[in-house]
Amino acid sequence: MKKLAFLILIVPLIFCTPLKAHELKKSFEEGLAAYQKQNFKKALSAFQAVIEKDPYNYVALYNLGLTQYQLKQEGIALANWRRAIGISPLFIPARKALEHVLKTKEVFPPLSNSLWEMLHLSFFIYFPLDFFWGGLLVALLLSLWMLIKFLGKKKKHLKDNLPPPSFPVSVTISLCVTVVFLLAFGFKIWDLAHPRGTITAKQVALHSAPDKQSSTLIEVSLGQEVFVEKQSGPWRQVLVSSGISGWIPSSSVTLTYGFQLW
Repeated sequence: MKKLAFLILIVPLIFCTPLKAHELKKSFEEGLAAYQKQNFKKALSAFQAVIEKDPYNYVALYNLGLTQYQLKQEGIALANWRRAIGISPLFIPARKALEHVLKTKEVFPPLSNSLWEMLHLSFFIYFPLDFFWGGLLVALLLSLWMLIKFLGKKKKHLKDNLPPPSFPVSVTISLCVTVVFLLAFGFKIWDLAHPRGTITAKQVALHSAPDKQSSTLIEVSLGQEVFVEKQSGPWRQVLVSSGISGWIPSSSVTLTYGFQLW
């Protein structure tokens, strides 16, 4: 029944995939065909081939996650669904798959109880950066057009010795919307600059230093989301929901949201 539920999610995507290049489309369709025949290893290779050449293809990431889940690779499946959501926040199939699997897992608390984390979970995670950038551009151009139009009207009134027109409410509203989008765009950049990752191993020791011989602080679990802070060779420093920061092998965590500045 579980396999059937995931299969229902995958079939409609044959017609809505954004793949254009013939080679990528061929690999994608091979992956779908293999998945439907339950040849999951072949499907895995096909979807991985797509991601290697098109790493931001959220549909392929979603299907790759389904395949990995069937192969009992739950950690990396969760990571790839989160990656798909990070690229296309309103992509419902990936959200449904993630929620379905997390229901059977340990309930992890939010990464922090801050106001910013609440804004991230309730607002910023649902909109890509392009949304804020596009909204800012449209609002700015509209404000400039309306402002130029008002200044032209004011100049004409002065030339005709007429009382100057009052400042339009529409221009004020447009400027306010522009400021809101500017702030939201800045906050989204700040949010993305604090990357998050998913633990892909069953149990991982969080070390006090990037060294296996260092002391163990706590253990983190498969599927748990963490902040990714630094990279040092084969180690990554992460921050967990309890506020503890430590080091784990890079192979145990997959970056799923945001970008690395280091």
